[in-house]
Amino acid sequence: MGYKTCPNCGREIQAISEACPDCGAGLGNLPEHAEAYSEYTASHLTPQDREIYEKAFRGDGEAMCAYGRMRYVAPLGLEDAYEWFLCAARAGYGEGFYRAGDMWYYGDVMWEEQKDALKEAKRLYEAGAKLGHAGCMFMLGNMYRTGNGVRKDDARAFKYLNAAAEAGDENAMLLAAECYLKGAHGFPHDPEKAKALYERADAPHFMYRDLRMAYLTGDGLPKDEAKAEEMGEKYLEELLRRYRTVPQTGVTCGYAWQIGQEYFDRGDEETAVEWFRVAMEHGDAMGKIELQRLKKL
Repeated sequence: MGYKTCPNCGREIQAISEACPDCGAGLGNLPEHAEAYSEYTASHLTPQDREIYEKAFRGDGEAMCAYGRMRYVAPLGLEDAYEWFLCAARAGYGEGFYRAGDMWYYGDVMWEEQKDALKEAKRLYEAGAKLGHAGCMFMLGNMYRTGNGVRKDDARAFKYLNAAAEAGDENAMLLAAECYLKGAHGFPHDPEKAKALYERADAPHFMYRDLRMAYLTGDGLPKDEAKAEEMGEKYLEELLRRYRTVPQTGVTCGYAWQIGQEYFDRGDEETAVEWFRVAMEHGDAMGKIELQRLKKL
């Protein structure tokens, strides 16, 4: 008969035991196919990952979700990741609903029921939204805004996106700001509210970008080419400032790529190529893609 070590108190207990007879810790609400707690596995993890691993097997919702993320990036680990996210959700941890929902929404779930992927994603997001999870509310709001997987509903889009923005979700703040600026998708036209959200999200570069477009098109603000040009200069200045003060590595669409794209849109291909190379050096895949597209690699 096999034995395992209790992750809570260290006692050796029978492998088939559901709980430690000393401290009560056990497998709890774990995936049906989950392997037993392994001291060998734990010993090969970093101290931080070992703590996550042990807490997950004790039924800690946050740790279950974190361990699910670890399994998500492991070879052949998607099914394990999904089960751990569901366990975190059943433990009342909203992030579990969000992560599991995302796996349906973005096509990571490969089994037979995938034909109802968006329906299942919506169900999970709704459960997480009831717990106040901002990411779940954002995804629901975006689904109702676009009609992706649901019937378009501006009232519900506003309800969820606004709630997610108020809860501090950065993506929701940016999207809600754009909607306030244009008066679109159930949002009242309120440029000042839009600016406040951009500032709260610490995203003045996106604010200048969207204000420029609004002044150019007249969608949300009166057409004004001079104002549009002014916002364009502020957009580039802010991107350059952020690149200097908040350098990013291993990113997609980081500041260097955005700077390159801005110069390209202005017709300055030579400078754009320089910045795309910088982006590629920072590990930004978009930099390499743009250089390949321009046949500069």
